[in-house]
Amino acid sequence: MNQTQIIETVHRLLAEAGDQLGMTFPVPPITFKLRGTSCAGQHAFTYNRLTGEVKNHQLKFNMGYLAGNPEAFMRVTVPHEVAHYIDGYVNGYTKGSSHTYYWKRIMRSVFGLMPDVTIKYEVDYSKMPQSQSKRQTRWTYKCSCRTMELSTTRHNKLRRSPTAYSCGKCQSFLKFVG
Repeated sequence: MNQTQIIETVHRLLAEAGDQLGMTFPVPPITFKLRGTSCAGQHAFTYNRLTGEVKNHQLKFNMGYLAGNPEAFMRVTVPHEVAHYIDGYVNGYTKGSSHTYYWKRIMRSVFGLMPDVTIKYEVDYSKMPQSQSKRQTRWTYKCSCRTMELSTTRHNKLRRSPTAYSCGKCQSFLKFVG
């Protein structure tokens, strides 16, 4: 299974949904750059709460999950994300309304699937490409009472503003060790 098959499946699912619902759905941009081990797919968009404008919507897929279990990925993950897109297209996009009644109805009636919020299938992490796992560098800092490791995000904040973090126990400012 490859990216072309995912794109073809998205086109087919949108056509099937359009036939059943009497609508035409434009195909959103599809990307394959979703990383990590917590998310197999995602319907993403930018929403402006003041104007209600929606832009940059897209379907994102994690190729590591596809490699680990291609049948379940194509059978469950792709329709799951397409249902989110259809729900938003029909009912409008709002933050925090991802698994709505209408989304569940699309999953059941249009795609014939159980509307599970999280997709439960075995993933063989050994088949995930090495580039899928992104580990942050840890940076060692010291205060008056102990030594601790901070993430790259906090390390960069401390470099910009040395008084940004202090120890929760002794209240002294953290100093970079290495």
